[in-house]
Amino acid sequence: MLLGEKKMAKYTASPWGKVRGKIGGAVGSTWKGIDYLRAHLYPKQVGSIRKLDAFEGGCARGINFSAAQMNIRRVSFGMLGYLGRHTHAALMTRIWQTLADKKGLKKTGLNLFIQKNARILHKSYNSGTTFDEFNLPDYTQMIISDGNLEPAFLFTGALKGFPFMGQPAPVTISWSTVTLRNGNQSDDVWVGIYIKPDARERAALEPYGMLYISQPGKKRSDGTCIVYVPNKNASDMTAFLFFSDGCANYSPSLSRQVS
Repeated sequence: MLLGEKKMAKYTASPWGKVRGKIGGAVGSTWKGIDYLRAHLYPKQVGSIRKLDAFEGGCARGINFSAAQMNIRRVSFGMLGYLGRHTHAALMTRIWQTLADKKGLKKTGLNLFIQKNARILHKSYNSGTTFDEFNLPDYTQMIISDGNLEPAFLFTGALKGFPFMGQPAPVTISWSTVTLRNGNQSDDVWVGIYIKPDARERAALEPYGMLYISQPGKKRSDGTCIVYVPNKNASDMTAFLFFSDGCANYSPSLSRQVS
């Protein structure tokens, strides 16, 4: 075999019949009716990585990640996985699994949610930011719903009043009721509030914050609603808004910093 030539062999039979998928270091498949085996190659990962020779130590599956890449990956997937599991019944099962099924994807709603949102942290990493539990990503860019239903043109979120400590904080969400495409005034309203972790939560190894999901019983035509979340400063809150109709269609979520 010449240097640089693809490691692929044609075969006519095997002890297992036709080979499909990975066995050891080989992958079986068919091309134009010809059964073949080829060496299993690991896909490229996001960012600049370096393939290592088999004799080099300290590499995982032949791929070496820099310390900065490991930092961003560990924190990003940890955050998204935590928020996804925390909202499993409200978001992952009901919304993201529906999206995955409609697209014919053989993956869980949680996996689709993480895949959709991982770009947020990758983009931040490319700009030179390093994340840890004290330096969290910009969650105003997070997508908690997706679909082809018309979103709101504009919306705002404002913390109204300062309740006693320990009492829920009222956040007023307002949105434009104008529709130009497939939005309907009878669409159901969904609200999400993400709250950043405070120093106590970080010290207790809870560095990812909390995402609260509410379906306040309002319609698109109402234009406003109030949701109650744990008492925090407005600067620590990000509000999300999206709609759903009676046919399990969802709109992309919009996000705003709570004022």
